[in-house]
Amino acid sequence: MKRESGGVPKHAYSVKEAAEQMSISRATIYELMRRGKLAYVMIGRHRIIRAAEIERFLTENEVRTVR
Repeated sequence: MKRESGGVPKHAYSVKEAAEQMSISRATIYELMRRGKLAYVMIGRHRIIRAAEIERFLTENEVRTVR
């Protein structure tokens, strides 16, 4: 999880920040939100994605290979 200056962990991200954290495009973030696969909070016209939601999404979509 990214930390703000001063070492305090961030609890929520903008679409741009979430895309950076997940190493995907902003368009992909918007598509995941549109499909209901990534939850977000609307604050005015801004979409905010909780850090816990990013962790949940990544965990649920993890692919493990078997050797």
